[in-house]
Amino acid sequence: MVKKTSSFKPIAALQSRSLSQLQHHIATQQQLTQHVKNVLPESLANQVLHCILKNNQLLIYTHSANWASQLRFYSRVIIDATTESIGVTISTVQTKVIAKPNAPDINTRKVNVPSAEKIEFIRDYSASIQDDQLKAALLKLSDTLTQLSSRKP
Repeated sequence: MVKKTSSFKPIAALQSRSLSQLQHHIATQQQLTQHVKNVLPESLANQVLHCILKNNQLLIYTHSANWASQLRFYSRVIIDATTESIGVTISTVQTKVIAKPNAPDINTRKVNVPSAEKIEFIRDYSASIQDDQLKAALLKLSDTLTQLSSRKP
C-alpha cells in the first residue's frame, strides 16, 4: 500500500521569524498567567483566563464582573509577587471581563412588573409628596410600569 504524503505542513512545523516571535510571546503570556494564578487562592485562580503585560500595566481577563471585583482586592499582592519574579515593574493591575462563549445573553433577563394595583398606588402616593423632584420621579416610574405591564403576555 502506498502511503500518501501531504504537501501541507502543520503550522507548528513551519519555521519563520514571525511565527517564532508569536510563539515566544504566547509562551511568555502563558507563564505570566500561571504565575498570577499561583499567587492567588485556588477559587480565585480558577477564574483567571489570561494575563497580559502592557506598558507596566498587568491586564487580567476573567468571565464575570464579580470575579473581576474580587481580583482587584489582590492587586497589591499580584504586583509585588509578579514584579519580584519577572523583574519588570508593574504599576497597575486592570481586570477585564470577557464573556464565556456559550454564556446566556445578559440582556435577556425577565422584567418583574408589579401588579396594576401597586402601580396605581405609586401614582396616588406621588400626589401626596411635597418634593417636586421625587414626585416627578414617582410619576415617571408609574408611567413606565404601566407601559411595561401593557406589553406583558
